[in-house]
Amino acid sequence: MKSKVSAIDVEYKFYKIDRQYYDSLFSMEKKDIIISMHFYDRIFFENDYKKMFTEMANSSGNIIKFAIRTFTANDLFLFMMTARKAYNMFKKQGKKVIFIAMGDVGKVSRVWPEFTNTSVVFLTAYDKDNNNIGQFDRNTYIKYRKLLAKIHKNSTAEK
Repeated sequence: MKSKVSAIDVEYKFYKIDRQYYDSLFSMEKKDIIISMHFYDRIFFENDYKKMFTEMANSSGNIIKFAIRTFTANDLFLFMMTARKAYNMFKKQGKKVIFIAMGDVGKVSRVWPEFTNTSVVFLTAYDKDNNNIGQFDRNTYIKYRKLLAKIHKNSTAEK
């Protein structure tokens, strides 16, 4: 906690095991606390997401991160829609969110973080072809963001 970093990321399952210890530790220094969950091998139903999001919202972290590998477009859209709806709960509690869908289909969540109100997008510093969790390299990310901006500009101009 006394390091010069501005944020600390703690996996929710560890936080949950010894909540009092972590809450005490976090209260010593003013840093951003990221409480995170990662799932690489399963997806959930809407009610499962809601339950996990509600539990995480009651943590002492001020940033909630939920990352899941999605395998189909339906997996992705269910996750993104549920995360989008949950954002208001987190906002009321003064928490920022990071919702990330991993894998090829999950790339949509990285290009369009505004949909879920995600405050951080992770890019890779390595070869984009060797990244199996769906991170873009900087240039590819910029290319897709420009395309998204162009589509948005054209759709608002038609109205």
